[in-house]
Amino acid sequence: MLRIILDSIPGLVNTVTPTGEIDFANRQLLDYLGVSLEQLQEWPPFIHESDRSMVVERWELSVATGKPFATDYRLRRSDGVYRWCHGHAVPVRAQDGSIVWWCNLVTDIEERKQAEDERRSAELHAILDNIPALISIHGASGQLELYNRAARSLARQWT
Repeated sequence: MLRIILDSIPGLVNTVTPTGEIDFANRQLLDYLGVSLEQLQEWPPFIHESDRSMVVERWELSVATGKPFATDYRLRRSDGVYRWCHGHAVPVRAQDGSIVWWCNLVTDIEERKQAEDERRSAELHAILDNIPALISIHGASGQLELYNRAARSLARQWT
């Protein structure tokens, strides 16, 4: 019955032994990654290269200290696309305080991250547009990437 429940919830769930070995993954997690439970044992390669060492270090620290794990990182979906996810693992303890296993919930937060980026961009534009000076930002190739209202106004006068 528990497996049916865990396979039915809208989340990516796995449990991990006290030493860090994955002993269960729900169907959503296996389908999301496109792997079997055996293939999931070597999980670091599913994490984006830029996030991998941070995630591994934080996970190892949690396993060593028994403190919950929580962080955002990019996870490679079965189609090869990396999407932002939030991983949150907590230890389940016996009456004597020893860790029996870890419960981990991974949530796809790609849309939230995109909305946050759009909000930050809008805030940056609002701040720059209210600075009474000419501001332009150019990329490494020299291409104009961003400019404020004063610079746009001047550019219109020149054309």
